Amino acid sequence: MKKNRILFILRLAIALILIQTLRFKFTAHPDSVYIFEAVGLEVTLLQALEALKKGGRAVLVGLFEEAKISLPANIFVQKEISLVGSQGYNWDFQDSLALLKQGTIQLKPLITHEFPLDQTQEAFDLLMDPDNQAVKIVIKVT
Repeated sequence: MKKNRILFILRLAIALILIQTLRFKFTAHPDSVYIFEAVGLEVTLLQALEALKKGGRAVLVGLFEEAKISLPANIFVQKEISLVGSQGYNWDFQDSLALLKQGTIQLKPLITHEFPLDQTQEAFDLLMDPDNQAVKIVIKVT
């Protein structure tokens, strides 16, 4: 029973994150030459392409849940922009885990804020505030 409750809470947390992501309006400096799309959603990719400066490049880092998405083809010609993919971290994941296990690197200092699940909105608000000092924010589900 406890395992089912934890799974339910995790699914709820993921749903809340997705809802926030879908409501998120991508903003970038108007002179952005490079934008890294790390969310993996059609809506954020489209916003990234629209925010690019003429001649800019969008780099896909996030894996998309949907295998096929729709893109406005003319934006590439009109803005002379390009879209490339980048394989992130598949070869170093095991090495990173080994370093963590050995105590060589410490992740705890990177956590600047912690919020309970019911304060997820406040966590996102802090993360989106350009004046914040947040490095990593943890949402606690217990």
